[in-house]
Amino acid sequence: MIKHGRCDTKLYKIWGNMKERCQNKNAPNYKHYGGRGINVCEEWSGFQGFYNWAIINGYDECLSIDRINVNMGYEPSNCRWATQKEQINNCRANRFITIDGNTKTVAQWADFIGIHQDRIYLRLFRGWDPSDAIFTPTSRQNAKHKRG
Repeated sequence: MIKHGRCDTKLYKIWGNMKERCQNKNAPNYKHYGGRGINVCEEWSGFQGFYNWAIINGYDECLSIDRINVNMGYEPSNCRWATQKEQINNCRANRFITIDGNTKTVAQWADFIGIHQDRIYLRLFRGWDPSDAIFTPTSRQNAKHKRG
């Protein structure tokens, strides 16, 4: 065994958790990862390969690993270090809306317009057209962003 002295680091825990959810059928989240065919590439089967990639690609303790394509596995070309907000905007459960060729998640549209995403979701649930659900100002909001 190679001793690297990094077993107590956050990066080591990220690596271990990544392998656990992809390879251990008894892991709580296995069904969302390994059970869907998400795997860890051979290059990252050992910690040192993962560590080298992480350091070269901007690892910071305030970030977490994110798969760019949520239907592909953990490998250098499909992973990045992301903030929690970036992670949330890149999950399978997101609803994407395209208006005038611009595609964003509901959360991204809400940030762009300046209203809470729950307002947009409620409007969509009530059957509103997506464009109206996003661009109709709330009673307490001035129309800061008009569709243009």
